[in-house]
Parts: sequence; C-alpha cells; structure tokens
Amino acid sequence: MDLTVEAPPAEKFNLIYSLQTLHHIPNTQQIIEVFYGMLEDGGRLFLADLDLEDGSFHGEGFDGHNGFIREELRSIAISVGFRDVKFQDIYSIIKTTENGERRVYPLFLMIASK
Repeated sequence: MDLTVEAPPAEKFNLIYSLQTLHHIPNTQQIIEVFYGMLEDGGRLFLADLDLEDGSFHGEGFDGHNGFIREELRSIAISVGFRDVKFQDIYSIIKTTENGERRVYPLFLMIASK
C-alpha cells in the first residue's frame, strides 16, 4: 500500500513502524500526518531512518531525502499532534560509496505517542 497516494485503511492501529522508508517519501509532514490518523489514541509510532548525510548513501540520481535532522523531525511530529517524541541511536551502516570510500551512516529510532 502506498500511503502517499492511496487512502489509509479505516482500521486504527496501536503501533506503526517504518524502517529506512521515510527518506524515500517526498512529503515527510504529510506521511507523518497519515500515520497519526491511523493510530488509536495512545498508539505509538516507531520510525527508524538515517541521520542527515551528504548524499553519498544512495549516490547520484537519488531524489529522496539524504537522511534527517532529528530536531526537525521532532518538530514535525509535535506539530501533527504527537507527544513524548524521543530519539535513540540504534545502528550504523558501514557502506562503500560510489567513489570507493568506506563510510559510516548512523541510524536513529524515533518513538512518538498519540
């Protein structure tokens, strides 16, 4: 299901999670609003994604986000209605870039409550 173009299901959920998907979605605020609407009161959102990087993770031609600044995501989540927005470092991906450089890309987990 592509929630950027399809209507969300009528069913409400107590947990929604996403792993390294958010940086592929053009309108971050819109999808976070959709997630908020899909959650039951007291439900939780778990988003794991890249910290802001220089674009080398995907390389040339990628048209998504080059990761995120955590405080900007926190502001979006709060503006939508989420509360208790917290972040944790959860993993680092070690990857060889297109130019042969070995890089470390940190991942965060954002946890927010409706």
